[in-house]
Amino acid sequence: MSNNVNDITRGAVAVLIAQIQQKEEEGLTVPQAAQVLGVSVSQLNLMRKNNQDPQFYKEDGKILYSPSSIREFIQASTKKSKHAR
Repeated sequence: MSNNVNDITRGAVAVLIAQIQQKEEEGLTVPQAAQVLGVSVSQLNLMRKNNQDPQFYKEDGKILYSPSSIREFIQASTKKSKHAR
């Protein structure tokens, strides 16, 4: 029975990884990206207007942010704030 549990666990983990990878490819909307960044939608829009936001792309007329661009932006912002001290 132990092997069955391990097989089921491995299968479940594989499914979760596949779902995460699929989500990674999907862009975040402006409200979603703002929430992740901890800013308001209007603040993110202002940041985009001033070219201070994460890289974005447009799809079907919608502004979208890739999760990787959000992570890179946060990492870069964190490094800048550490150097500013």
